[in-house]
Amino acid sequence: MAKARRKKLQLVEVAWVDADHDAGWVNDKQVDDEEELGYAYGLLVHKTAKFVAIAHQYNRGSSDWLGIFRIPVGMVRKIRVIESYAPTGEA
Repeated sequence: MAKARRKKLQLVEVAWVDADHDAGWVNDKQVDDEEELGYAYGLLVHKTAKFVAIAHQYNRGSSDWLGIFRIPVGMVRKIRVIESYAPTGEA
């Protein structure tokens, strides 16, 4: 069965928070509720109820993705589309 070709690709910036820890002893006053955002960049593969998936590369001949990075949606704060385009040779 042939894979469906993607008509448009989106280069995105995903702002997200990750779990963190402090390896040393801390007191209650040193534990904060601040989020440190991380940013991931890639081609948007999909958004589901559970994950946002981005990839490093897309092969238009086989419709395969390379370098999948999945981020749980509960950790995603914002997705910004940097650019949308049709891959060369596709409509």
